[in-house]
Amino acid sequence: MALAVAFYNILYTQRIYPISASIIIREKEETSGAELLYNNALINQYRNYLNEPYILRSYPLVMRAVEKLNFTVGVYKEGRIVTTELYNSLPVQIHHVARGEKAGSRYHFTLLDTARFRLETIDAPSPVRQEFRIGQPFSFDQNEWLVVRDLSVQFDEHLNQELLIQFRSSVQAAGEYVGKLNVKWAEKGAGVMNLSLVGANPAKEIDFLAALIDSYQAYDLEKKNQTADRTVEFIDGQLILIADSLSLFEAKLELFKKSNRTTGELNMDAQRVYTRIEALELQKAELLVRANYFNYLDQYLQENKNLDQIILPTSMGINDPILTGLISKVVDLQLEIKLFIEREKATNPLVTARIARLNELRNDVRESI
Repeated sequence: MALAVAFYNILYTQRIYPISASIIIREKEETSGAELLYNNALINQYRNYLNEPYILRSYPLVMRAVEKLNFTVGVYKEGRIVTTELYNSLPVQIHHVARGEKAGSRYHFTLLDTARFRLETIDAPSPVRQEFRIGQPFSFDQNEWLVVRDLSVQFDEHLNQELLIQFRSSVQAAGEYVGKLNVKWAEKGAGVMNLSLVGANPAKEIDFLAALIDSYQAYDLEKKNQTADRTVEFIDGQLILIADSLSLFEAKLELFKKSNRTTGELNMDAQRVYTRIEALELQKAELLVRANYFNYLDQYLQENKNLDQIILPTSMGINDPILTGLISKVVDLQLEIKLFIEREKATNPLVTARIARLNELRNDVRESI
């Protein structure tokens, strides 16, 4: 009896494979000439690395990966005891172009020949069966479909074989991977993060991790570009103001020279006055930058909802630990809300509590400036 049970387990138990990957998150702290230009405080966005595991497991990022890989469509071969998923092993690819009210329904799919296939409803009260042609978009059971040829797989063994198709929404497909994806730092203080999961189809899980890393890198680059664009735009505005002040100062200096009939050479007393004026003009320019930054910050907090994209004071050369700490908390909390609200309703008490706390921090920042 024990031998029979063991044989049954070996024959029919689905194997589970552990899959892992690593990604470099935090760069080493070396400063080369290129880094001085491209990785300096003026254009480097605020980065709290404690958020990265949550970002990698967030619904928006995982949804990008599953949609890219077409994981919303599952094709299965039904056996007497075990049902097996057929991943990238069919001579066609099945795409759900537009989902109707029956996005979660199941269907039977049969390849009739190299040009035709048949679909049949399973869960409907009255089964509907219909034939279609490969490569042509079509409507069936309130959904829009497209079945295209995959030239890397031969038709022979798949003709007249009834398969099971199941569609899921992007949120459902992402939820499966959010639940089983593990993300953690390789070790404390390391710049490498390890991603791991287990699954019955190793090729599918490897493709998912690769797509997730691609999605994360695209998200990271997009954030950096947005922050750099906003920061450079702000700095350009300050440079215009400073240039106007310098032009005015130079005009006054020339007027002073003419009124005192000098040719450009100043005596010691005049030189000291000139040096003092230069220092005052520099202080004035710095104060103008601070004032304009505080005006920008106050307006941004009143109008803009993307609070995780605020330019930090340190990027403008403003060393205010209290203000920087408050804004850092705003950035963290806004990012947390964004990631949380993707999978929860806005009326969820946890979401509303975080939004209330964010509003408090917003007021605290405005009061501090």
